Amino acid sequence: MLVAVGGGLGAVARFGVTTVAIRLAGEGLPIGTFIANVLGCLAIGFVLHVALERGQIGPNTQLLIVTGFLGSFTTFSTFGHETMALLREGRMLHAGGNVVASVAVGLLAVGLGWWGGSFVPSVRAGEANQTETVRATDQVLAEDHPSGALVEGREMFQARSIESEGQLYFYRRAVPAGPGPHPAIVFLHGKGESGTDNSAQLRQGAPLAVAESPDEWPFVVICPQKPDGESEWEDHAPAVFGMLDAAIAEGLVDPTRVALTGLSQGGHGTWVLNAMAPDRFRAIMPVCGYSNPPRDRSNPDLSKRGWVFEPESELVLDIVAAAREKPVWVSHGADDEVVPPSESEGLVEMLRESGTEVRFDLYPGVGHGSWIPAYAEPELAAWFVEHTLPR
Repeated sequence: MLVAVGGGLGAVARFGVTTVAIRLAGEGLPIGTFIANVLGCLAIGFVLHVALERGQIGPNTQLLIVTGFLGSFTTFSTFGHETMALLREGRMLHAGGNVVASVAVGLLAVGLGWWGGSFVPSVRAGEANQTETVRATDQVLAEDHPSGALVEGREMFQARSIESEGQLYFYRRAVPAGPGPHPAIVFLHGKGESGTDNSAQLRQGAPLAVAESPDEWPFVVICPQKPDGESEWEDHAPAVFGMLDAAIAEGLVDPTRVALTGLSQGGHGTWVLNAMAPDRFRAIMPVCGYSNPPRDRSNPDLSKRGWVFEPESELVLDIVAAAREKPVWVSHGADDEVVPPSESEGLVEMLRESGTEVRFDLYPGVGHGSWIPAYAEPELAAWFVEHTLPR
């Protein structure tokens, strides 16, 4: 619905821009399409910076603006058609100029939009004006919010740390209002959010959905940060389980009412950590995840990384055995070139053959960023609530 509304508004806006451009400049050159595409590039640079870097735009609003409005407002197909028309008319110089100007000015507009977004204040506590100082060994950072306090916006995620196997790990934790123990969701981020700033893991996925509509998510939400992008989540499983155990020990979490979700590397982590400790999790939601990593993950050519789904591999068999007979919601982009959808399709097929009811959303026309529509699904929060009810 959000995409449809945004698409309708974008189409009307593009019609208005091109109509005005034709009245002012005539029909000799495709000025209207050029202006619409440049304005769209400027807007998408600004919106994405505000969403990804400043944390001000949630997944539902991203769907409305980026996928819906800007997807309809800009038009590569019309650009191609008008350029071809110039070539057929023998206006080679105009056609070449249209291509060069559209690409060059479009890229410049994206850059300007991204730069403009940097002036929007961040809602991540302390990011704009200070660097957080970390207290070691599972202590609350910045403000010491009491258990059960619900902080507005993204500040609801308390910054914490824990030591595991001699290494300090950082994570964020949101606690709903009211006495515990509560149900819990553990969210595993993707490769791009790895690090030690204890902030990047809140930029995508479940944390944005929770912060946007906290009343719909009555969960303790635990968001670990993996310290490096090259390792997999299973390499850090003891730390993740330690963060969950700390919340259980504090009386915040009911250990029988925990769900697990994650995107990309975190989608892989969702499959694998559930396989490592299936009794810990009542329901799982892997988004654009995978089973076995590609054979050549360092290859810059995504098509040559050697993704092969291996249904007889030990890992795949363990994943299927652990996920069988529990609620599973799988999401993937049909046009994902980073993690091929065959990774999710293969696991879903094996689970269904075993008798497991799996919800599988394969989003047409969506690439690797399938977490945007996945975590904006209107019934998602209710699905987690339903499948973490007390037994």
